[in-house]
Amino acid sequence: MSWPRVFWPSEARSLEERRQLLRRDGPRLRVIFRNPFKSDVAPLEIDAVVDSGASCICISRRIVKELELQRTGATRMIAVGSDHTAGVYAATLVVPELDFDQFLPVVAPDKVHSAPAVLLGRTFLEYFDFSYNGLAGTFTFHREAGHGAPPSENMEEG
Repeated sequence: MSWPRVFWPSEARSLEERRQLLRRDGPRLRVIFRNPFKSDVAPLEIDAVVDSGASCICISRRIVKELELQRTGATRMIAVGSDHTAGVYAATLVVPELDFDQFLPVVAPDKVHSAPAVLLGRTFLEYFDFSYNGLAGTFTFHREAGHGAPPSENMEEG
């Protein structure tokens, strides 16, 4: 596949419906999570919301349990109206439509939280140039072909 990769709500039948669905549900991608340390645990395929306001990849406690993910640390999670501790877990994230397969840290709240099951935040988005086009009801991912890692932090200012 070539870049850029343009997405929109697949169930939309018209431009206006596409715009409304994208506004209501946000940009969504089908993703697969795997436990990188337990090959006998089946991968989990799920819809994820792309959230440029989230600093990290956030998953539900149900996903942690189903995949038997290994806790590697803890962090503070701040969301609208809440501030609580969250576990950091090791996982592999696969997004087939973006040719993306990376071992990454993911965060899950220690307490029950009513957010979507998966938010793809900036630790995912740093691998792409992401744009949201509300007028067209689309969202687009750009990446140089063969570019698997985020750009260097030592970018020259222009």
